[in-house]
Amino acid sequence: MKKYYLIYTIFISIVVGCNEPASTKQNIDISDIRPKHQINFIKKLKVADSLYTYESNEIKKAEALDSNKIYIAHYVIDSLKCQIINWHAYIYEMKVNEWPTKNIEVTMMIPNDMIPDKEFPQYNAVILRSIVPFDDIKIKKLLKDFQNNDKVLISGNFENNDLREVNYNFYSSESKIFSNPRFEFKITDIRSN
Repeated sequence: MKKYYLIYTIFISIVVGCNEPASTKQNIDISDIRPKHQINFIKKLKVADSLYTYESNEIKKAEALDSNKIYIAHYVIDSLKCQIINWHAYIYEMKVNEWPTKNIEVTMMIPNDMIPDKEFPQYNAVILRSIVPFDDIKIKKLLKDFQNNDKVLISGNFENNDLREVNYNFYSSESKIFSNPRFEFKITDIRSN
C-alpha cells in the first residue's frame, strides 16, 4: 500500500509541476547591449582593481598600482586605438565656461554595470571629461539637444600624447581606484540612446 501511495505522490507532483501556468514562471533574459569593446574595457578596469585591492603587501601593492596604470594606458592606445564608437553613457554635467576661452565642459559617465548606481553613480563609472570649444558648431549643435542625466551614445577619442601616455587620473576610493578613472576625451559624435 505504501508503495502505491509513494508512486501516486510522485505522479501528482510531476503533473502539478508541469502544468504550472506560464505567468508564475520567471524567465528573465537580460542581455548586455553595450558594444563589445566597452564591456571588455570595463572588465579590464575591474581586473586591475582586484589585482590592486587584494594585495596585502605594501610593496607589491605599489608595484600593482604602477603596472596597472601602464597596462590601462596601453590597452586604451593599442586595443582601443584611443577611440570609442557608440558607447553607452550618461551626461553627468554640462556647463559653459567663460575662462580662459569660452567652452562647453561636458562630463559623461560610462557605468561599470548595465544599470547605474542610483545613489552615487559617479563613483561606479568611467568618467569622460570633454572641453568643447564654443565655436565648434557641429558638437555644440549636438549638445544643445541634451540635459544632465540623459542617456547618450558617444563617439570620440581619448586624449593622449606622443609618449604613449593617456590623459587620465583616479579620484575615487582606494577600493575602486581603477574602476572609477577620469579620462580627458574629445567628442566626435553624440546621439540620443
